[in-house]
Amino acid sequence: MFRQAWALADALASGELRSYEAAHTRLLKRPVLMERLMLLMDRSPWVRRRALGALAARPAIYSSLLAAHVGSRPAADLVMAGVLPLGWRMLTARRIPIQGKECRETL
Repeated sequence: MFRQAWALADALASGELRSYEAAHTRLLKRPVLMERLMLLMDRSPWVRRRALGALAARPAIYSSLLAAHVGSRPAADLVMAGVLPLGWRMLTARRIPIQGKECRETL
């Protein structure tokens, strides 16, 4: 939010509103990605169950994703410390039988 304000102030001061348009597009990439991932979890019980299980099992992954989302960590960290570990945990979760119940996933 503040980055957008700074970009707008710079564009207005220089009279180059196209620079704000470019900055705005760049700054929206992370929030739009997060929005799409959240909507995917809403639509897919499998993705939701796996993602929440992975995040619960490894809180550091959540911390990395959140820090990259708000911009306190570099975008590269979003992939290396967040997306890849989360994806790996989601793909490698295994199912174990529970007495009297079908199965639950372990991470």
